[in-house]
Amino acid sequence: MVRFHQFCMILMIICSSFWAKAQTRLSKIDSLNAALEKSVSPHKKVAVYNQLAKVYAKQTDSSQTVFYVQKALQLARQNNYLKGKMNAHYWLAQLYESLSYDSLAKATLFKALFTAEQLKDTNVNSNIHNVLGGIYKNQGHYTQALKSYQKALKLKEQLKDDFGVAANYNNLGGVFFNQGNFPKALDHYQKALNIWERTNHEKTVAVVCNNIGLLYIDLKDYTQAQTYFMKALNIRIKLKQERGVASVYNHLGMMHKIQKDYPTALRYYQQSLSIYRKLNNQYGVARLLHNIGCYYYKLKKYNVAHSQLTKALNIRRKLKSKMGMASTEMMIGKAYYGLKEYTKAVTYLDKAMKVFQETGHLDKISASSYTLKDVYKAQGDYQKAYQVFEIYHQAGDSIMNKEEVQKITRIESAFRFQQQQDSLKRQQQQKLNTLEIKRRTTRAWLYALLFGAVGLLLGVGLLLSRQKNRRKQNAQVLELKAVQQQLLNEQLQRKEIEGQILKEQLQVDQEEQRKVRHHIEEKDHELTKQALYHIRHQQGLELTLREIRELIKTTKDVVVSNRLKEVVKRIKKELSQGESWENFTQTFEMAHPNFYKRLKQQFPDLTEYDLKLCALLRLGFESRELASILNITLDSAKKARFRLRKKMKISDQDLSDFMRNM
Repeated sequence: MVRFHQFCMILMIICSSFWAKAQTRLSKIDSLNAALEKSVSPHKKVAVYNQLAKVYAKQTDSSQTVFYVQKALQLARQNNYLKGKMNAHYWLAQLYESLSYDSLAKATLFKALFTAEQLKDTNVNSNIHNVLGGIYKNQGHYTQALKSYQKALKLKEQLKDDFGVAANYNNLGGVFFNQGNFPKALDHYQKALNIWERTNHEKTVAVVCNNIGLLYIDLKDYTQAQTYFMKALNIRIKLKQERGVASVYNHLGMMHKIQKDYPTALRYYQQSLSIYRKLNNQYGVARLLHNIGCYYYKLKKYNVAHSQLTKALNIRRKLKSKMGMASTEMMIGKAYYGLKEYTKAVTYLDKAMKVFQETGHLDKISASSYTLKDVYKAQGDYQKAYQVFEIYHQAGDSIMNKEEVQKITRIESAFRFQQQQDSLKRQQQQKLNTLEIKRRTTRAWLYALLFGAVGLLLGVGLLLSRQKNRRKQNAQVLELKAVQQQLLNEQLQRKEIEGQILKEQLQVDQEEQRKVRHHIEEKDHELTKQALYHIRHQQGLELTLREIRELIKTTKDVVVSNRLKEVVKRIKKELSQGESWENFTQTFEMAHPNFYKRLKQQFPDLTEYDLKLCALLRLGFESRELASILNITLDSAKKARFRLRKKMKISDQDLSDFMRNM
């Protein structure tokens, strides 16, 4: 009940804030239009045109933005007003970037950058590099993104712009996060957070807290993720940032979905969707409808998933969001596959995969091609299934190579981080040793003063003895320092050797994994070819058998009829006993040497026929294909699967998945 009242209060705040912002935006446009009518100077008119372009660009109103940019550019060129041209190109690039037209955005930004360098405008130069970094990051070009953000950071430091410095630390953290370099990502996020908390920028504190929450999700530390998300949420509620509140709810839903807490995930998704609808934020509405559709797909409620995803697709088509449309079309194709509507599934999956291939999104290519391969297989179109499997295989290899590079980067980062920690420990130990020497020296001087007073009575002999003892102590301290330094050098050399051994072992393991994976894939290809050849061989024999039987019925020559009957017997024998099965079994045992052994150990009652059926299921063949390969009817194939499931006591799990996990 308390949560319901809180939610109602949030909605009331959001509605009032949205109304106020809408009125403010309209009044700003009206005031700019009034200023435009009063402006006499061409430079002032260009400035107003650019301000109007800025307002419309933030609203992603492409037609109005382009209209005012063209006005500003035309007037700026006529009057050779470089600053006006620069600002016009900058806001046009911002529009292209918001609409995901990355190539146009980069080309336009480079025009603005050229002008900014002519004008020596450090602030605009920094902002342009910042936007370029975002585009490179979205395209997955992380090295270029890091260079752009580091250039922007250096310029902001020259300007002593604390806010800009923190923003670039946050952006760099995002790139390191995408690279999988979590220690560096967290370090840069913390630097941004420290600056923004020190300068009381609560709005951006919420942004970086949200980013840290996402990082902890990837680290599977959900307690820390919840802490930072709630911190971001409280700030955004306080500042009445309705869109920000919706964004945090979306991320909380995503986190609970990963934890398989589905009711809580759905509740957060619905809260986020409700806010985006109140704001009439179509981008947010489409994103949440897509996420809710994925949620229902995960629960195998394909009809509900299809309904939500279709709504999301209709909105994204209106927004002309190319990647958003492709992502939703892929999920609709998957839903159709779950509903066994294979023709529709092919249409949506093929369209989405082509977009992903154009944009180079490897993970999306892999996901869409894998499902499309299964759809073609379900349709019995094995040629297309094989072609799409090749695409999936290539994308998988590229992703694996990329993940291996990220893995090596993480290991190297962790190693460097450990070296830094060891160096700090050595420095601290050296400081402690120095303090100990000073303490001993001070104590010795105190003793010297004390005994100096007494020395007046003891004489010169006692003073000489004290000096001798002090020289001995100093010699011991120096000897101790030399031994400690030698030990530190030995430890450092040992760590360097261990790091080199670890790196070399990692390379050897990667090469061995690649060879094993290549060998298994070759054997699986050979098995599939043998099985498909057996299908075609069986089908050819069956066709020949039917034609001979027709000839027997029609021929009147008894001798010919008897000869044909003998041929029929041989063909039947060939259909029941084919040498291809022996070759298939030998190749299968080479590719999966322990498969039959494990089956016989766990299920000793299995017959040779059962083992043959298990091998075909391991390769992913469906009932119709099994019937053709084993020369039995479809009903017999289904009964054979049922008897095998019963014999192996498998209730709900898919048989093919079970065999692949053996």
